[in-house]
Amino acid sequence: MSSIKELATALLTKIERLPYERLHHSVSFKESQYERLRHLIGASQKYTVTNKKPTIKEIIFKKPQKQPLKPEAFNATQLKQMLLSLDNLQTNKFNNYYSVGDKLTKPKGNPEYYDRLMSDIKGENRETWFTAFRTVVFGR
Repeated sequence: MSSIKELATALLTKIERLPYERLHHSVSFKESQYERLRHLIGASQKYTVTNKKPTIKEIIFKKPQKQPLKPEAFNATQLKQMLLSLDNLQTNKFNNYYSVGDKLTKPKGNPEYYDRLMSDIKGENRETWFTAFRTVVFGR
């Protein structure tokens, strides 16, 4: 049976191999998971989570800083499940299993909507103010 330290090391190496996130969230999945689990193997701090916006509840009540998780907080079965889940995310298992058909991605009312949305996310064909105004006023 694998030890917790070996499983945590494998998990952190898989987290480091996650691709770059194209959309900038307030907290990155890759960075937050690395910071959450790095204490299990004693790794140094690699990422700093600087973009985290405080919630209203945190501002009002000013919660104390969370202490890092201790290695006793996880067992081998939990870490194996985390590895399996991360493998499923990396292989895009559920996106391939539950594929979205053309009926949803190209609806009859606005067939170019999702193509424009995905090209905007990828940064390919950015809409200018004029084309956005034209789309809102006249439709597309």
